[in-house]
Amino acid sequence: RFSVERIIQEIESVKSKYRMDFVKFGDDLFAMKADAWLEEFADKYSRRIGIPFNCYLRLDIVDDDLLGLLRKAGCFSVHLSLDSTSKNVREKVLRRQMREVNVVENLRKIRKHGINTWVNYMLAVPESSLQDDLDTIEVSKKGKVTYPHYTTAVPMKGTELYDYCARHSFIDTYSYQG
Repeated sequence: RFSVERIIQEIESVKSKYRMDFVKFGDDLFAMKADAWLEEFADKYSRRIGIPFNCYLRLDIVDDDLLGLLRKAGCFSVHLSLDSTSKNVREKVLRRQMREVNVVENLRKIRKHGINTWVNYMLAVPESSLQDDLDTIEVSKKGKVTYPHYTTAVPMKGTELYDYCARHSFIDTYSYQG
């Protein structure tokens, strides 16, 4: 993890040379908890940069302290990958481990802090049902997701999903071009 000062200086350098209206932090997980690093970031970013930003979070770690600091810093939106609200599909097929949380409640908590949500969902996953997909869409609506992003599962060679599909004979590996 880079120091807060290094990150702020890098952004200031870019900002001094180019128009900058928004910042997107591309790290897979921007912050895991409200800690001294995030407190320093919230203070320095809001004072010295002052531009809205987006970052990636995990839905199962959000709490009021973390969200409060992100909002203080100027967080406009968070990017979350939920993939499926079906625990079976998420854990057994997609192999995404997530602590058990109330998804709707956590999504609403983020919005309560004035932070928009961008959530990735994957529909038509092997082993999922139409009802699983409809439930996922319903949870997104109940959670008041700002930007729901739905894709359909495509098993690409070299991925665990492809291997899962091949093991369960969902695809013909001899003719599949994915």
